[in-house]
Amino acid sequence: PPGDYRISAPLIVGLPNLIIMGAGASALGLSTSGTVITQATSNSDIFTTGTIVTGPGPAYSLAIRDLNLTYAGGLGSATGGAAIRLAYTQVAWIERVYIATCYDGIVFGADTASPPTNPVVCLWVWVKDCVIAGVVDAAFTISGKNEILNISDNLCFGYGGNPGSSIVLKMTALSYCDVMYFNRNDCEGFGNGVLLINTSAVAGLSGY
Repeated sequence: PPGDYRISAPLIVGLPNLIIMGAGASALGLSTSGTVITQATSNSDIFTTGTIVTGPGPAYSLAIRDLNLTYAGGLGSATGGAAIRLAYTQVAWIERVYIATCYDGIVFGADTASPPTNPVVCLWVWVKDCVIAGVVDAAFTISGKNEILNISDNLCFGYGGNPGSSIVLKMTALSYCDVMYFNRNDCEGFGNGVLLINTSAVAGLSGY
């Protein structure tokens, strides 16, 4: 229901057929009312799935929708501070989510080898009708092996205090993404658009 829910550690979503739904974010109306989850620890994610190594297993058929996600203080870091970190996910929908003031918006995949040694860690993920505002690092980060990502019809705004190094879509040196759709996203206030980190180490990118 509507309200401000304060957390101090990541909410781990590693169960199949899980729907996390608030009372409504009114994301595209830029409303911050509704159901708000506030992370009190700046170097912690808000939502995170398990990994192949640490479990608890894949988030299969996951939906996160109609929520406001934000941080109470501090802007986090690359290892913690993502509003949603989909490290091990198969079939997921992120819809009508308003993300405010974060280090990273949504991170897809996680791997430590290049080329990735793990099987696909993100498969069939849709992100639609979301607002990601006040991003310090990247609105969307691709890391590890991913297949069929659809990121469409979102609004993204960089962090006003750090526009030069902020990124709309970042692909790390461990990225492998087979088919990604990035359509009709309105992105403003970023220093970089699509940034490939150490492109010689990127394992593969097709259908982009």
